Amino acid sequence: MLPSWSPGNLLRHFRKHGHKFPFTNVTDYERSSLATIIQGTRFTYDDGGIPRIGYYDRSTNRLTVVSDDGDGRAIITHFPPSSGEQYCRTRSNSTYV
Repeated sequence: MLPSWSPGNLLRHFRKHGHKFPFTNVTDYERSSLATIIQGTRFTYDDGGIPRIGYYDRSTNRLTVVSDDGDGRAIITHFPPSSGEQYCRTRSNSTYV
């Protein structure tokens, strides 16, 4: 089962990052985040001591970040990192190769 967005978080992050993508609505933003999970390279890292799972799709330069709480996973954010793969590699304790 794929992780999901909480409704408030989805809208908040669409407003923050949606303009960085070639789509104009929250539904397409959500679809893009899920496609990145399916197609991207999975890696783990720490975000201020909090474990995270990232999925990075090099072909689209899209990153989806998911919580790693052991049970239900929630999508935290989705955006195109300005430094691409380097962003994934430089996260604390990143397993991205």
